[in-house]
Amino acid sequence: MFMYYFMIALCVLFLILLLRVPIMIAKSRGIWGNNLTIIAILSWLGLIFGITWVIALIFALVWSGDADLAAKDLADMEKLDKLHKLKQRGAITQKEYDVQKRKILK
Repeated sequence: MFMYYFMIALCVLFLILLLRVPIMIAKSRGIWGNNLTIIAILSWLGLIFGITWVIALIFALVWSGDADLAAKDLADMEKLDKLHKLKQRGAITQKEYDVQKRKILK
């Protein structure tokens, strides 16, 4: 009898871990906010409708995270800083600075 309950408890733990896989993947990829909430809901609805877990897993793997956006913003800020320093040193004109700045900010 004890083995029966032990096996049930093990199955429940495995199911919970399995349902959390899309959520853990999404968090590791930097997905937060509403997108993470959608993935979590779809993942847990996998208890009732199995296909929603698969959809949550696909979303976790496909959606780009906020970390990608932050890295791009940081790179743009570094480019703008270098461009500003070039203008201050007189290496480029104001017109060249404005053209390059518009390119970076697009």
